[in-house]
Amino acid sequence: MSWAESVGQRYQEKEYIERLMAEKSVQDRRTLDAKGRLLWGELRAAIGKCCSEFNSTPGNRGRLSFNFQADTCKAFFTGQYRRIVGTFEGDTFAFRGNGGTAFDSIWKIKLTKDGLDVWLSDGNNSPVTVDEVAETIVEALLLS
Repeated sequence: MSWAESVGQRYQEKEYIERLMAEKSVQDRRTLDAKGRLLWGELRAAIGKCCSEFNSTPGNRGRLSFNFQADTCKAFFTGQYRRIVGTFEGDTFAFRGNGGTAFDSIWKIKLTKDGLDVWLSDGNNSPVTVDEVAETIVEALLLS
């Protein structure tokens, strides 16, 4: 094989690998987007459930409320400015307190090793459940 043929073959192999990597990147992004949206919906439902549980427990003072739109959600005490606002963007759930609520936390959506599913990661790169995240958010609001 001549030098030109050898270089040409290596160039074609390099292009093939780059194309495969680009296709895998697109596939990963689609998986993160689709499964991330499902997790976001589950998280909003879990926060709503925590608020309902608090409100229906005898002896608890105040009323927790929760509202959401496609990429944002808010948990707050009705009639008060204290709140935690969350956003979903890319592969990140970010929640920040305002109105006197000290809270700032980020959770990442990560692909499983096989790339077919996702899992939720805390700041230490440890897995967490949607319920754990919801409870953390509502507890931070209550204890602020």
